[in-house]
Amino acid sequence: MTLKEMVAIAAVALGTCGTSPSCAQQAPERLPVMPASPSAQKVYTLSDLIQLSLSQNPSLGQARFDIDAAQGKADQAGRYPNPTVTVGGEEVGPRGGIYTWPLVSQEIVTANKLGLSRAVAYSEMDQAALGLDSKRLAVFTAVRQGYFEVLALKQRRDFVQQIQLDWEKRYRKFEDEKVKKLLGQVGYLPFRIELNRLKIDADTAAQEYRTALSKLAATVGSPSLVFAPADEFNSDDLPGYPVDPAALKAWRSLIAERHPEVRKAQVGIQRSEWALKREQAQRIPNLTVAGGYQRNYNDRENQATFQVGMPLPLYNRNQGGIRAAQAELARSTLEVNRVQYELLGLFAGAFGHYAVARQRAEQFKKYTADAEALAQATLKDWQAPGSQLNALNVAQAQRLAIDTRLEYLRAWGDAWRAASEIAGLTLEEHWPPQSAPSAPSGKMHK
Repeated sequence: MTLKEMVAIAAVALGTCGTSPSCAQQAPERLPVMPASPSAQKVYTLSDLIQLSLSQNPSLGQARFDIDAAQGKADQAGRYPNPTVTVGGEEVGPRGGIYTWPLVSQEIVTANKLGLSRAVAYSEMDQAALGLDSKRLAVFTAVRQGYFEVLALKQRRDFVQQIQLDWEKRYRKFEDEKVKKLLGQVGYLPFRIELNRLKIDADTAAQEYRTALSKLAATVGSPSLVFAPADEFNSDDLPGYPVDPAALKAWRSLIAERHPEVRKAQVGIQRSEWALKREQAQRIPNLTVAGGYQRNYNDRENQATFQVGMPLPLYNRNQGGIRAAQAELARSTLEVNRVQYELLGLFAGAFGHYAVARQRAEQFKKYTADAEALAQATLKDWQAPGSQLNALNVAQAQRLAIDTRLEYLRAWGDAWRAASEIAGLTLEEHWPPQSAPSAPSGKMHK
């Protein structure tokens, strides 16, 4: 058998024959991509999952109940103390004694303590409302990140499964004893090894994809949800956040001034100021007044009685309560700075991850084309008469093209997940936008 015939058999085994008319009719057709599941699944877009999370995620439900609880406390904080009704008797004996029918006492709250308590409670209610805004953004970020993780793994799974199907069809040619004998172990073993590796990669990718789907369903708040992601984001599309200094400065200002966690801490200062005033007002004692009707059975007379009382602030002037409130006010002031620095640190980290991932994705996108061209050129050179290349060189070139594509998909997913975190920190409730993000508006859409 001539060298030309040997190359033709090997080319048929690989599923590509170049331009040789002798084997063009034997080239295998490309198989279609495997479907995600043999059974029909409901398809959800990112917007669908966001809307579902608004009603299903338990943390948002808890935040709404926190608001209800704060409203109840605010209503209770300003209510006046109830009067006390007392029925009693004195000198009860054979002649009858003196009976009080009844004695009504009322505590008079001084120094606007009730108004100050209600102001504190209203501040707590505002903090609860801002806490809901913050949790909503956190849930949106988690759902977005989970969604793009699912998309990246789905693309990885589909790509590996397609390559596996192609190689399985090609490898079946090597099962022919004539081909084995012609090529020898060095000629066909590299392809069998690569096929086994692709099977492992395909199984791993499928399992990771199923796991990511389950995690996303739990994040949404519906762990039993069975769905498939919509094909609404192309694998060639990347998030387009600008990286110029002016945009970064505007986003940092937005986060430091408008983020719900910052505003919640700022309301905390107001709450602490009202609480300090309330503790200072506690130094002024409340009055207790009482009046009632008495029947004196000893003298057969009707009598009236009244009392006025108040504690004397000789020892307890609420010194400890005032000191604690002063410390809480100082702490609340520092809390604003702490929250701002923490959020700005998260933003810096997210934007750094985004910039690196986007750069890697752009580079691997270019390298993918180069790697695929190298794989084709290596295969063509191996098929040429007198070539010094062997099957191992071809398998290595094919693996390089596969790995480069997989690295691009990994970087693509990393870029979108980092962009999801940026969107949450910059208050983007409706994201991704139809066009690339520009200067931040500072508005929260509701």
